[in-house]
Amino acid sequence: MRAKIVSIVATALVVIFSSCKKETTTNPDPAKNTSVTAKVDGVRFQSNDALATQPIDSHIFTLIATDDKGNSIAISGNNTAGTHSSANDADTDGIYTTSDGGVYLTANTGGSATFTITKYDLTTKKMSGTFSFTAPATGGSNATGTKTVTEGSFTDVRIIVN
Repeated sequence: MRAKIVSIVATALVVIFSSCKKETTTNPDPAKNTSVTAKVDGVRFQSNDALATQPIDSHIFTLIATDDKGNSIAISGNNTAGTHSSANDADTDGIYTTSDGGVYLTANTGGSATFTITKYDLTTKKMSGTFSFTAPATGGSNATGTKTVTEGSFTDVRIIVN
């Protein structure tokens, strides 16, 4: 299970960072017009970049958002509108990664995740909703303890189907 999650995160990070342009243009990057916010252990997280991916012929998405410090939040699960919980659906996951290599996974013992999708539109390729999760540290990373992510929301995050 952990290998699956790490694989999903690695793939999504490659997509995000390979699609980012470092040059300034007059047309804003659609990913930059999105908003992902949350509180991580009570401290505000504000994304400066966000993107969701979904494999063709799959109902599972992965959304990743990064902040200006290099920390990232990822959620993954079923793309149908409504509330999803890791207690009821093994595909519902949350991951918090710190800029110094700490990895916190809801799939670890004691972790849990819940998200609600209010919009998942493959015509406009945008999704919106809310999320929260508790993610214990992953061994072998720079992580210790547990990260608690609350008050999470995402608005009009771009979806790429690949």
